[in-house]
Amino acid sequence: LSFIYVFFSIRIIIICGIIRIFIMKFLYFLMMVTMSSVSGYAKDITLNCEMTMYGNTTNVNVAKSWVNPTSEFEVNGNNATYYYNGKSLSGNAKDKGDRLKMYFSRMVSMKSGTSSKMVKANLVVDYFYGSKKIAADWRFVGFNDLGTVWGTCKEG
Repeated sequence: LSFIYVFFSIRIIIICGIIRIFIMKFLYFLMMVTMSSVSGYAKDITLNCEMTMYGNTTNVNVAKSWVNPTSEFEVNGNNATYYYNGKSLSGNAKDKGDRLKMYFSRMVSMKSGTSSKMVKANLVVDYFYGSKKIAADWRFVGFNDLGTVWGTCKEG
């Protein structure tokens, strides 16, 4: 009888240990998910930007048609909107600590020889909190990138 009591006591101790490990792993997972979602959450901000440095782009006039000299970015949580030439483009934003990173994407028609084709165009924007500088870079799938355009912003 005492053997059966010891056997069941050991099983109960093992089961309780497994349950405790499962609960600890679950709490650790929950804590990591909560921390990662809070750390990347961008604050609400409006940026009124003057893009002034088109020097390292392939063609300044083409670059100005893609990155307007006067641009506005609005961030609400992880949602970002780029306003330019009376139009807007929706994307997402992520706070990286020292900078705000914004991503926008759209399909555009690009000429290749005598024909044109639809390609994905990605705008990647970095706003540096400390210096108030901004870098915008259009990237075209299957084509050369536009080059980085730099400017400064006022937070509104």
